[in-house]
Amino acid sequence: MSVSGVLVAVSVFYFSLLAALFIGQRSFLYHPDTNLEAPARYGVPQFQTLTDVSRENLVHWYGAPSNKDFPVIVLFHGNAGHVGYRAYKAKIFMEQGYGVLLAGYSGFGTNAGSPSEQSLYADGRSALNKLKAVGIDQKTVILYGESLGTGVAVQMALEGYGSALILEASYSSMVDVAFHHYPIFPVSLLLKDQFKSADKIGHIALPKLFIHGSQDTVIPVKYGERLYKNAAEPKQWHQIETAGHNDLYEHGAAGEILKFLKGLN
Repeated sequence: MSVSGVLVAVSVFYFSLLAALFIGQRSFLYHPDTNLEAPARYGVPQFQTLTDVSRENLVHWYGAPSNKDFPVIVLFHGNAGHVGYRAYKAKIFMEQGYGVLLAGYSGFGTNAGSPSEQSLYADGRSALNKLKAVGIDQKTVILYGESLGTGVAVQMALEGYGSALILEASYSSMVDVAFHHYPIFPVSLLLKDQFKSADKIGHIALPKLFIHGSQDTVIPVKYGERLYKNAAEPKQWHQIETAGHNDLYEHGAAGEILKFLKGLN
């Protein structure tokens, strides 16, 4: 094959990959599990479901605080699974007297619809408004984002929800993370769901805790650091040298979060 023929073949291959990535990008970003059972199946039988009929019966899981003076932690989970996978985190905080709401996402678990940046923001508002409907004061709400969900938590804080912000394995923007994994593609031009948290975090005056694992290969720590540097005070950074992306709780993350929460009182 001639040099020109090789170049044509390489170009065709490259643009075919580019088209496949563009068309299927949300299937690369979101990995929902639709096999969600009742809360008791995940060890949280005390949880009730809060259903938002205005969003195609979107379901959130809620456990009230056992200590009436403690806030409710609203957890926006990452890009895979469903709320049931985060029940183990909820149990830790509920055992200490905190309330927890696990925010449901469109297309995850039993929820209808499809996930996107804007649908997740709408789902976040739904979760927070359902809390308000059951009598929870927004001043006693802690916003907690995990991985992809840090972008949702940041947006909710920007919109005026919550009294503090916890960000686990956060990122400056989804463009930065996508470029890290796909450096040969113009992701800034192609990515539909960009979650530009670094542009927002400087406008949020809430107390903030950032937790990241040094061994994280999904969202490398430099992107969490970039977000932290852009953040307004007050803020705290906690880096766990032995942790990766999904094992932060195995390396003491819950203890650091509880310490932060107690410091808010």
